[in-house]
Amino acid sequence: MKVTLVSDSTYVFEHNGVRLLTDPWIGGAIGGGAWVQYPPPVISAQDIGRLDFIFISHVHQDHCDPDTLRHLDRNATVLIMDRQPNFVDTFLKQQGFSFKKVQKIRPFQSVEICPGLAAEVIDADPQHELNHLVDSSLLLHWGKQSLYFANDNPPYTASLAHLKKYRYRLALLPASGGSGYPATYTNLSADEKNQERDRIQKTYLNTFVETIEALRPDFFTPCAGSHIISGQNARLNQWMAFLPSPMVAFRYTRQHLSETARERCLPLLLSCGQSWDEETPVTSSPEKVWDKVLEGEPEWISARNRYISDVAAKLKYDYESHTVPPTVKWEDLFLEAAANLIRTIERTSLEPSGHVYLSLPSGKRGHIAFEAKVAEIVANDKPQEQPHLSIGCDPRLMHQLLTGKFNWNAADGACILEYSRIPNRYDNRVIIALNYLKTASGEV
Repeated sequence: MKVTLVSDSTYVFEHNGVRLLTDPWIGGAIGGGAWVQYPPPVISAQDIGRLDFIFISHVHQDHCDPDTLRHLDRNATVLIMDRQPNFVDTFLKQQGFSFKKVQKIRPFQSVEICPGLAAEVIDADPQHELNHLVDSSLLLHWGKQSLYFANDNPPYTASLAHLKKYRYRLALLPASGGSGYPATYTNLSADEKNQERDRIQKTYLNTFVETIEALRPDFFTPCAGSHIISGQNARLNQWMAFLPSPMVAFRYTRQHLSETARERCLPLLLSCGQSWDEETPVTSSPEKVWDKVLEGEPEWISARNRYISDVAAKLKYDYESHTVPPTVKWEDLFLEAAANLIRTIERTSLEPSGHVYLSLPSGKRGHIAFEAKVAEIVANDKPQEQPHLSIGCDPRLMHQLLTGKFNWNAADGACILEYSRIPNRYDNRVIIALNYLKTASGEV
């Protein structure tokens, strides 16, 4: 097995001439221009060449970028999890991507995709409603060996029991999260944001270490976190849960792994374009391998900071070129979008609770009371009901969101929404429901 890092969560796995690419996002800003990759890739989508398989874990753009997919080999078979609803399958059809075949694989079922190579998919944690609804991980098996590509999904209790059945040559594991919390939350002070960032990073790092300890892979590496916030919100990088370098994960793991695991499980640091081959012998002692991957951390962080200030911060968001029609009536637009949301969630089992307030460019606020299924316009000086989530953003973006020209989930991930919430507690159901806050007609 040969593994090449292209960028972020995009790898090429090669086994006996069979080439499989994962979660395509290669270069280019995503999330309406708000996320870019760091380090930037050195291989372009056009240069990937022949592919036999493409695995897509889920439809978030940092794992399924249409601009990247347009350049990939159409003779490839796309591997996805077999689930209902199937957002990846729907996305491919809506975008008109016609690959050789779309092969759906049931969770926890190993399927031979070609002689000597089997693929298996693992679902995301059922306790995280949003992740479980959309996401998946990949296992590859050859002979008596396996590779685990977890991307965004740390194992949960039931999946870990299953994963422990295999012997891993390499585990690619998430070591950080990509949420806009705490960076975009105005109800938190700078010190509180620092504390929350550190808490979230430590939670991910502890899970990272626990997974290595449980699975005992020969090699491991962080994946799915090599991106930064660009544009006018580049200052938010200081509060993002993204790790400033993969060496942070290696250093933390070295400090917290048991001695036997530290000698048995070795860190693998790949730069964009670099490859690892399982046949390459390890010529250094475990201690020297650990020393080697950590030595470049100061230079890495300095280069990243320069890239943020000199390149990423100067990029523009897509919505900045959008013109809001001068005749738009913001209150009517909100009420139509909110009515569509209420009608839609009545047909689901979602049942969000609490209140949402949207700061409208007209100077008033749109208010949705979920339990009462009521939407109204209120004055800015009216006290907010408890509990609540308040949302604000640029008027140009607001217009695109309410007319369905831009996706609320994408805007949330891109960190281009400004939030305040009381109490300070994440509610999956409200975040999911917001995706329906758009007019049915696309305009008012």
